[in-house]
Amino acid sequence: MKTFTAEDIERTRTYFEKEGYPQVKATLHGVTFRYYTLPPELNPELPHFVFRMTANMQNEGHLFGISWKVPERFRPYWVYHEVQEFLLIEPGTPDRCLTALISELELLPSELWERYIPARTGFFEHLVEYIEKHPQDYSAADLWEIKLSRDYLKILNREERRNNP
Repeated sequence: MKTFTAEDIERTRTYFEKEGYPQVKATLHGVTFRYYTLPPELNPELPHFVFRMTANMQNEGHLFGISWKVPERFRPYWVYHEVQEFLLIEPGTPDRCLTALISELELLPSELWERYIPARTGFFEHLVEYIEKHPQDYSAADLWEIKLSRDYLKILNREERRNNP
């Protein structure tokens, strides 16, 4: 996945603040992070997006955001996934996206599960389509990682339907 300079990150943060996008502070599994809630028009091809800017070195900064279209109760979990994948799991670790997804799902309250899994599956399905339309911005490894997470969620969806007809 693409990395950014500290200047890119700071320039984008300044833009978000100038536009008045709300910032949210969340803590999941002892990890505290902040993210901006962003208008879906920032990425019309992927309106239920999660936004991430991270640098090569953690001390050079990071920035997270999520579309207003993502249900509010889901937002911290979707962003937590990005925090896990890009700040807490060592770069180059195989199956980083799937590992972050499993960690995200372990924290999910049971009352959200029935609605969350189909929504998250839909996100990953649309993300695969988006990446396939924009191959210049992603590597084959990025696409493989995202497909792995999508396929894992599809299995969970099938199990959920089987257990709750």
